[in-house]
Amino acid sequence: MDAKGRVEDMNEIAEVLTGFKVTEARHQPLQAIVNLQSARDGNLANSVARLCLSLRTVQRGDESVILRRRDGVHYGIDYSMSPLGSDGAGGAVLLLRDVTARRQAAKAARWTAGHDELTKLANHATFEARLSAVLEQESTGIQTQHGLCVIEIDQFGFINETYGVAAGNLVLQRLSEELQRKIRGVDLLARLDGNRFGILLLHCPFDKTKLIAETLRQEIETLTCAWHDTEIKVRASIGIAEVLPRNGNSTELLAAIDQACLKARQAGGNRVKSVIGSSQELARNSHVLTQFKEIQTALYYDRFELYCQSLLPIASDVSSLNYCELVLRMRCESGEMLAPRELLIATAGHHLLPELDRCMSKVSLKKPKPARPDCALK
Repeated sequence: MDAKGRVEDMNEIAEVLTGFKVTEARHQPLQAIVNLQSARDGNLANSVARLCLSLRTVQRGDESVILRRRDGVHYGIDYSMSPLGSDGAGGAVLLLRDVTARRQAAKAARWTAGHDELTKLANHATFEARLSAVLEQESTGIQTQHGLCVIEIDQFGFINETYGVAAGNLVLQRLSEELQRKIRGVDLLARLDGNRFGILLLHCPFDKTKLIAETLRQEIETLTCAWHDTEIKVRASIGIAEVLPRNGNSTELLAAIDQACLKARQAGGNRVKSVIGSSQELARNSHVLTQFKEIQTALYYDRFELYCQSLLPIASDVSSLNYCELVLRMRCESGEMLAPRELLIATAGHHLLPELDRCMSKVSLKKPKPARPDCALK
């Protein structure tokens, strides 16, 4: 390019990128040949050339710049323009590099990081980040009502075990498609994990959230998935909550709504349960749910230990045998022992006592008999 901003020469790569032959482009204004565009500035060619020549500095583009070819095809472009000569009288040279593939790969990587591969919905990380942003906005004093739904497919493990994982994936895809059709464009639908979906209902009062959740439950109840020569019926348990700062941060709110889903399942499934209460109550519910999950993990990995404590008679006229009591204790992932009372409350509240009894029997049988022959187990 000469000092007046007219094209003097270009190589074959530049011909491909611009769509002009060098014989057509020579002596034409740079802007007429090189259509550099950004989202905010339109054609950049003249302004870039003017800055390069007047300031005598190298000008470079950012990630938003594209090159529109003569026939309308777009390229992602990385460019640099350098002045020729110390006074800029020699014009400047413009280097264009096609970075379309690099940008597309980066865009695909960003999409993959934020979406679920199977359903193409937003993933847990994206959902929680958006929920955190909404809660932060609410904490600034701008009070807007929002709703939160977590939908968990009932008996999903049975579907996978009976019909296979492919059938389970089909159910997930069909349900995601159905939910997408039922929500508004401003709402966020995500697959949180496994058989759970989350919906962030923006600008939605809690009464309306309840109505939407019940409508979704009824719609899901009518959903069937054809699988070979049978039809798989789908049911779901739904937990709902208000999105308010007093209900805790995003992690605490999702943990509390998980417990609402759990209550819906325990009540037979195919129903809606609400998270209602103060922040202290929600925190307590979240703590109980965390304990419940940890107990399930401990049962699976055999992290229970048997302790023995002596039972001493109050009266003197009793059998000469010494008795002891066996106490089942659970070791948490942190290495600490869970208090027996907390273990009992958590298991009773989530109907795990039968499993705990079986664990007690299993661990007891593994233990050696008492060393003292006059000690009886009770």
